[in-house]
Amino acid sequence: MEVKNPWFIEGSSKARLISATPDAEETIAYIARVTSKNQENPSFERLLRYCIKQKHWSIFEQASMTVEVVTPLAIAVQLLRHNSLRFQQFSGRYESQEEMAKHTTDLTTFKDIFYMPEEARTQDVKNRQNSIPAGAGELTDSMWNTMSSAYTVALMAYQDLLNQGIAKEIARFVLPQGVFSRLYVTGNCRSWIHYLGVRDDEGVAQFEHCELARSIRPIFSKVFPTVSEALKPEPTGFDPEKIELQQEIAVLEARMRNRL
Repeated sequence: MEVKNPWFIEGSSKARLISATPDAEETIAYIARVTSKNQENPSFERLLRYCIKQKHWSIFEQASMTVEVVTPLAIAVQLLRHNSLRFQQFSGRYESQEEMAKHTTDLTTFKDIFYMPEEARTQDVKNRQNSIPAGAGELTDSMWNTMSSAYTVALMAYQDLLNQGIAKEIARFVLPQGVFSRLYVTGNCRSWIHYLGVRDDEGVAQFEHCELARSIRPIFSKVFPTVSEALKPEPTGFDPEKIELQQEIAVLEARMRNRL
């Protein structure tokens, strides 16, 4: 199977579409109308928007998509916590970790298999979930030096163990969490809605996981365009239609009070 879909790249991670339910949104709407006399109705955009507004989430379990992702192991571990998604992950038991060098093109790497942040971040003392970019300068240079030294030693130890005949499943224990991993991730539309909602949340989710979510988001938007658009926050600016509706409701409520 040859996959020619483009990669979407965000700093530490990248993702591409492998497969999706054909006519995904039409399928969701067709199934949602299971008790309707007009189940063959080809119109679906308004129905999906209504279901999202009313939080009728179950219908969004009826279509799915599979993506391939390349991301640091520490982020892959967080991704695996989303138990409504299903995973198949690269295994260092069967292949040398150096095989990952074939899959990290265009990512920020060291020796093609380790993740190297573009800049240092310091701990936010007020929010332990957050970190603060330090920008270019001595701290970032120092971080690069320390991480590259640690990565080099780890890789040398890994290669030495393999040369001694140690099994890959044992040798991999010397590799740090910054090593890249590769996964196939399958989930229904509802699961992806939840995942993107909680992981593309800077200051709450780790920044690198935000990058992974942001590499997946354009794929989700392509497969589920109506859903993606409906999930966007409503504009907070002047809305004449909404104001007119509120005025009509106020008049009706006043009339009801006068009748009581």
